[in-house]
Amino acid sequence: MIVNHFYATLELCSAIGTPLAADVLWGHIAWGIRYHQGNPFLEDWLDQYDQGSPPLILSDPLPHHTFPMPALPQAPRPASTPSREEMKAYKKRKKVSSISLDHWENFSRNVSNASLADLIDRQQPEHPAEVTITHAGVNRLTGGTANLDGGSLYSSTVAVYPPGTKFDLWGCSPESIDTVKNWIEWGIEGGYGRDAATGAGHLKLLDCQQREVPACSNANACMLLG
Repeated sequence: MIVNHFYATLELCSAIGTPLAADVLWGHIAWGIRYHQGNPFLEDWLDQYDQGSPPLILSDPLPHHTFPMPALPQAPRPASTPSREEMKAYKKRKKVSSISLDHWENFSRNVSNASLADLIDRQQPEHPAEVTITHAGVNRLTGGTANLDGGSLYSSTVAVYPPGTKFDLWGCSPESIDTVKNWIEWGIEGGYGRDAATGAGHLKLLDCQQREVPACSNANACMLLG
């Protein structure tokens, strides 16, 4: 079976209530297939997973032009107690979850804790802002906002990224790139995750193209999780 590897770019056009994750996005795509191609097609599509020929495998959406932070064996502990500056640098590195693809090629030729630490020190971590929204839920029995426990308000938290924030999606499928593109667009056309009905989770597919996942030089093994 020929498998096509693909690389897609998503743009977030609103706040988002559910963190971007492969399993949630896959569920949206399955529902999109159900709405566009019918339940019999979806059942056949799902059966292919049990038959060992999955029609679609996805990575988690990653910040644009980045890779997840490599998990390397811990370096030996230094003989002396680390300084305050060294501890600050260590804590900063622990907060970084991804590395730039611009640096990946050089890092992949010399994979080590030292080269990874140097790479992290040259980039700034980015985190979305979190905004708490207060709601007044309507009690359909009384027509008002009072709840049985006496409260009338509740709050929810959504992540807010800068306008135009992009994410990368890697994956593979035996189907054509055009088919994969349709599946992704069907999956996100109604919004993503919690509060999509009120405008959160508005994603747009900017690009989807065939592309191999970059590898490490002289690697003795490879594992893709999706």
